[in-house]
Amino acid sequence: MPSGLPFLAPALALTALGAAIVAPMAAQTRPFHLPAPTGRFTVGTTALSVSDPARRSPDGSPGTLKVTVWYPAADSAGRPRAPYLREQAALELMASRGKNRASSALLARDVETNAWLEAPVAPSPNRLPVLVFSHGYTTMPSDYTALMEDLASHGYAVFSVTHTGETLAVTLPGGRVETLFGEDNRLSPLVAAVLDEWNEEDSVAAAVTGAADPAGAEATLRGYLGRIPRSNAALDRWVEDTRVVVDEIARLAGKGSGSLLAGRLDLERLGALGHSMGGLTSAAFCARDPRCRGAINLDGSPQYGDLIDRPSPRPFLMVYATRPGRVGVSDLIYSKGASYWRAVVDGTLHVNFGDWQYWDPPMSFAAAIGPISAARSTEIVHRLVREFFGQALNGVPSPLLAGAAVFPELQVQRLAPRG
Repeated sequence: MPSGLPFLAPALALTALGAAIVAPMAAQTRPFHLPAPTGRFTVGTTALSVSDPARRSPDGSPGTLKVTVWYPAADSAGRPRAPYLREQAALELMASRGKNRASSALLARDVETNAWLEAPVAPSPNRLPVLVFSHGYTTMPSDYTALMEDLASHGYAVFSVTHTGETLAVTLPGGRVETLFGEDNRLSPLVAAVLDEWNEEDSVAAAVTGAADPAGAEATLRGYLGRIPRSNAALDRWVEDTRVVVDEIARLAGKGSGSLLAGRLDLERLGALGHSMGGLTSAAFCARDPRCRGAINLDGSPQYGDLIDRPSPRPFLMVYATRPGRVGVSDLIYSKGASYWRAVVDGTLHVNFGDWQYWDPPMSFAAAIGPISAARSTEIVHRLVREFFGQALNGVPSPLLAGAAVFPELQVQRLAPRG
């Protein structure tokens, strides 16, 4: 499945997530170590909540989006280190029900981060470029902490959106908790309906990438997109979430906003990125919203929504893992856009783009982690992401996008626009 994680496949009970995490970790106190950020800045972090009228809470009230923010900090003096698991309270509630073993992800509470809570923003005469990140379907922003910290250490303000109702668990203002499951331990109907549409995705992707002619590949892909209305609707929800958050970022950027980042954000240099469903979201948001100057999709495929008919006018990078039948599945969509690069990282699979690859020993869904080492995968992907946004937002030419043979495992091509 391209837009969630392997252990959330429709044919599996979602409660298996807990077993997958807890089984190899019972004797350990710290399940993994995060890599150190490579930039020159200390990393600060904070959180905010944003009202989203397009979403409704179970009681019918306006929905709320939680956003975790990472940014370059002046120093860490007197500040507590940020927790890894930002949703501990929500997961503890799941555990208190005694039904859903997904709460065993609480073991990750002992992971030590490289960020400091509410640290002062690094002084600079220049405002900070802004990145908006979206997690994979049903996962959490904490699952991508290493990438967020690294980007912040290189001078980016990164806003990671928690897509309420379609993330494992989130604690909202007032202590309200929303998870994927009800008190009866049943998966929410909204999420179940999306997951049910993914059963044929592998076969469709293989048919598209194996098609003898582009017209046949496009017909196959269009047919599939017409059969997944709930997934397309989920994408639209996530794009709207992103738009609402960017509106709030614009408000916070004002010098009189009272925010920690007031007067420090450059909305003229805004990009979007995400993993899996979050990657599809970044592509669609950047195609639809002119405030976005470039986007990256980390192994979300195939692309849902209307990009097949409404190509993006902005720079875009698709990073494929080497999943069988998936490499190139969305190329016929993205290559209609104005400026498209396609990257493939040999030895990676879908889970290599988040923190799961750092677990030692690996969790039981290690079959979704490629043979490449976590250190090497991190080095390649983090540099590729930084160079893309360095070029798209800051005007710094990227050797990797230009085809420099820095990493034997990485192939990058710029594909010309097609009609």
